[in-house]
Amino acid sequence: VASVVARQPVRGGQQVMSEGDLVVMAAVSSGAEIAAVGNVHVYGSLRGRVFAGIDGDETTMIFCDQMNAELVSIAGIHAVNEDIDERLLGKRVRVSCEGQRLHFQPLP
Repeated sequence: VASVVARQPVRGGQQVMSEGDLVVMAAVSSGAEIAAVGNVHVYGSLRGRVFAGIDGDETTMIFCDQMNAELVSIAGIHAVNEDIDERLLGKRVRVSCEGQRLHFQPLP
């Protein structure tokens, strides 16, 4: 299954979905929603809602340059902005699933 690459910012109210991996080469604004069966990569600020592994694959991951997401979800396991360690907000982060919890890891 081919990946989807979005080169334009994803604005509030917009949805972008992929049957494979999703790569966003710009910002994802508040109120926007991005989702993929595979992994999600955001090379910009992530302020909207992001869903990876929407078919239930807990091995998928989310990568972003600036974590400020409203909601993060992998295989239906989710966290809202208030659940994210404030030391990671605005930073490069990888999100993975460990057990039934999301794990947020800073990236160099």
